[in-house]
Amino acid sequence: MSNKNRPRLSLKGDPNAPTTALTEPAPAVPNEPIQEKTMEAEQQKSQVEALEQSAPTAKAMAEAEEANAVRLRQLSERQQQDPAEEPMSVLGLAAQGREALLDGLRRHAEQANPEPYVPPPRTARQMSALEEELEAGRRSQRRAEEQLANRPVEKADLNKEGFTTPVHRPNDMVPDPILPAGVSAVGTRQFGT
Repeated sequence: MSNKNRPRLSLKGDPNAPTTALTEPAPAVPNEPIQEKTMEAEQQKSQVEALEQSAPTAKAMAEAEEANAVRLRQLSERQQQDPAEEPMSVLGLAAQGREALLDGLRRHAEQANPEPYVPPPRTARQMSALEEELEAGRRSQRRAEEQLANRPVEKADLNKEGFTTPVHRPNDMVPDPILPAGVSAVGTRQFGT
């Protein structure tokens, strides 16, 4: 059978399993007791019992209320000391215009200054590894300086160095390449005359 004509299952399972006809649900019996009601009632009873067992005492409730009052008092004091302007939505700023939106974004970026990252202190093992790395760097630096100091100075070999031969054409003006001592380089001479 080709893949085109093969019956397909809409349920998860073995794709090679043959499809079956639809099954009809069992008819409901009208006067049968429903078990879910009794189960719900038992669950409610167990929840009530659990609440009664875990209900806080009056002393614990008073302590929690006092702590909440202190917290609210501190919060209100902070709000009175630093009256922050109400945050404006981006849509509200955009409705005022492009410049207002950009100003609002700049103000928000200035207010949201994150604290600079402070790395945790190094452990003893990290410090010893760092000292070993720094000492190895110092040793290699000294070794490189010694090698550079002991290196022989190469003399320039004029035979290996390239040079250019000037090309002169008749009646061209060229600067005088060879000047005797005490003569200035102002004069030029013409070739071919």
